[in-house]
Amino acid sequence: MKDLMDFQIIQREADGYATVPFGGTLETDIPEETPIIARAVREDDNMVIVYWTQCRREGREWSIDFRLPEGGLYRLEACVQNGDPAWCGRIKCVYHIGVGDIFVTTGQSNMTGYGRDNAYDPPVLGVHAFQNTGHWGIATHPLSDAIEGIFAYPENASGTSPVLSFARRLKERLGVPIGIVPTAVGGTPLSSWNPEQDGGCYRAMCERLDRIGAFKGFLWYQGCSDAIQKEAGDYLERFARMIALWREKYGDHPVLTVQLNRWTGGNNPDNDPWWGMIRDAQRRAGLELHDVYVVPSLDLPCTDGIHNSSGANVLIGERLANVALAGLYGKPGQTVAAVVGAEQIDDTHVLVHITPGHHVTAMDGLATGMNVEDGEGLVECAEAQPVQDGLVVRTSRSYHLPAKFHHAWRAVPPVFVPVDYCGMPMLACYGVEIEKKRFRTDRS
Repeated sequence: MKDLMDFQIIQREADGYATVPFGGTLETDIPEETPIIARAVREDDNMVIVYWTQCRREGREWSIDFRLPEGGLYRLEACVQNGDPAWCGRIKCVYHIGVGDIFVTTGQSNMTGYGRDNAYDPPVLGVHAFQNTGHWGIATHPLSDAIEGIFAYPENASGTSPVLSFARRLKERLGVPIGIVPTAVGGTPLSSWNPEQDGGCYRAMCERLDRIGAFKGFLWYQGCSDAIQKEAGDYLERFARMIALWREKYGDHPVLTVQLNRWTGGNNPDNDPWWGMIRDAQRRAGLELHDVYVVPSLDLPCTDGIHNSSGANVLIGERLANVALAGLYGKPGQTVAAVVGAEQIDDTHVLVHITPGHHVTAMDGLATGMNVEDGEGLVECAEAQPVQDGLVVRTSRSYHLPAKFHHAWRAVPPVFVPVDYCGMPMLACYGVEIEKKRFRTDRS
């Protein structure tokens, strides 16, 4: 970690404390026997957290390591002790230091955030960002800004992002400061983040992380650039490998990610399978990969043909935070309904299994955006009725095995999709194999 900065967030450890280094250089020679002392104070009520403590000395260099509890914000002070410390002039102060959790933003434009319209998404003290300038500050839109940037791959056309809403919600629920390290870059494919492939964005991310030290986890929102024929089919394998490489370097960090929304500008049905494949890979990542969490976005409005609106970004950030609260912190939050399998009931009905514990309903019982695909092609689905941990879906014609089930898979999926009891949409899926029916006496 480099020199401590105003507004810096320090990652707390498992015991809720963090070691915070504080130091500096004396402007003039002072006898070695003259103590340099330092303390840590809460800024909100001026309560002393660490009382005046003598620092280490090497010539003009002085330093100390504070052990600070989660929370803050804190002010760190140092002085030359030549009498009562209360009346000794300060030689250094660092302000607005927090001990909490730090999240690194990765991916492409919808993580950077291109919302161009209005939504209430304010900055707050205690949610801070490590900016492209190499300094910490209060997090505010745009989070990614190339002005006076010192890192490669800067982002210079961003708007509002889901990350500020995410961090603000976590701060409210956890009661600790939250730090953000923006590294996402618009238009980048997954290969830009994989050190075994192009890896340019990965290296720029590492350069930032070398400066900030320990952190809590990653936020990832990407996939549009890979929704093309040659890239879509093996997205899950490539994503899993990328995460494994990140964890080899930085430890077993959780990854919070977002399933793709829509692309209204393509207007080409040939693109639909590739978008379906990416969305399904994201669904499977949340089911199959350790400590990977996925939230939906396909029910939310866009600010243009492919980027989420500012209001959508606020909701996506809240969804990510609510899933993090449940999955990472074991606190009240949310989990996401996802298709985990499909089973034939008869030649016009499919039992779609979803993650246990979710009751999902479709608007007016309609199977909007659902298809079965067999050897004769796509079959429209007409009706979807809830059952325990699933939906019974009726097709508009008979289908024959082998067959697959798709939901909200097209580049432009329907806005009204099945939602759970909290109003969270069910994740999209594509190509879920429909198994032969098992023995049962009814459809429940």
